[in-house]
Amino acid sequence: VGHVAQHGKFIYTNDVSSHPLHYREVDDKTGFQTRSLLCVPLMYAGKVVGALQLVNKQADEFDDRDVERALSITMAVAIAVTNARLFAEVEARQHQLETILEHSNSPILITDANHNILLLNQQARRVLGLAVEEIGRFAADVMPNETLAEMVKDPTVEQVAKQAEITLSDNTVWLARVAPIPEQGRILMLQDITQLRELDQAKTHFVAAVSHDMRSPLNSISGFAREIDFAGDLSDQQKQYVKQIEKLSEHMTDMVDSLLELAKIEVLEPEPFQTCNLLTITNDVVSEFQVQAMAKRISLVLNTQTGLTLVHGNPRQLRSAITN
Repeated sequence: VGHVAQHGKFIYTNDVSSHPLHYREVDDKTGFQTRSLLCVPLMYAGKVVGALQLVNKQADEFDDRDVERALSITMAVAIAVTNARLFAEVEARQHQLETILEHSNSPILITDANHNILLLNQQARRVLGLAVEEIGRFAADVMPNETLAEMVKDPTVEQVAKQAEITLSDNTVWLARVAPIPEQGRILMLQDITQLRELDQAKTHFVAAVSHDMRSPLNSISGFAREIDFAGDLSDQQKQYVKQIEKLSEHMTDMVDSLLELAKIEVLEPEPFQTCNLLTITNDVVSEFQVQAMAKRISLVLNTQTGLTLVHGNPRQLRSAITN
C-alpha cells in the first residue's frame, strides 16, 4: 500500500510470499495468510489521496481485467474520500470560527438570509440582554433597541453596509454596524464608544469654560487700551504699542468667540426655545457697547418701531446674533 500511495502505480501479484515488497511480519503476527493481492491508487485532481487494496481472490487469480475493474471504481471512491476530508476540514474551521466569535470582546450577531439568528456570542447576549434560546428566532423581534431592529432587517443592507450610533437602556453608547454576508445573511457588530463620547463631552465643556473665562480679561484689556489715550499725552511709539495691544486683544477675542461657537455646535442636546423679547435683548446689547462707543467718540442710539417684539427662540443665540 505504501509503495502504491507513494508512486501512484498499481500492483498485483498472485504469489505474495515471494514478492519483494511484501512485509511478512504482518502475516506472522496476525496469523493471516496473504496469498494474492491487488492494490490501486486513489487519484483525485492528479494527486494520490489513498489506496484501494484487495486480497486473496476466491477461486481464481488476479488478472488485468481485475485491475481495470478496480481502476474503474477508484475515481468514485477518491471523490468520496476527498469530499469527506473537505467536509471534515470545513467543519473544523467552522468550529474554530465559532469559538473565536463566541469569545470575541465585541458583541456579534449573525443571521441567515431570512434574518433568523444563527450566532449570538456571549458579549452580544450580555450587552443586549438576550439568551442562547433566542438563536433561531427572527432577529428584529428580539432586539432591545428600535434602531437595531430596523438595521437587522433593512433590505438595503444587501447592497451596502450600514452603521448607526445607539444608546442602550443602561446609557452606554455603541456604534452598530450591519454588513451583508453574500448569499448567506448578515452580521451585526457593536463597538462600545461610551468613553469616547464622555471624553468628547468633557472636551466640549472644557473649551466652553476656558473660552468663557478668557473673555472677561480680554474685554478688560481692550477697554483699558482704549482709555490710555485719555490718561495723558502719548508719544508716537507709545500710541503704536497701544494700537498693537488693541489689535491683538481683538484677535484673541475673535478666537475665543470662535471656540465658544464651536462648543455650542458640539453640544448634543439643543437648548430649548422660549418666548423672547427682542426689544429687551437689543437694549441690553446697546447698553453693553455704550462704553466702547464713547471711547471711540461714537454716538450709539437705538431707534425702534412699535409692533410685535416677542419671538420664539433661544435668547442667548439671539443676543449673540445682535451683538455680532
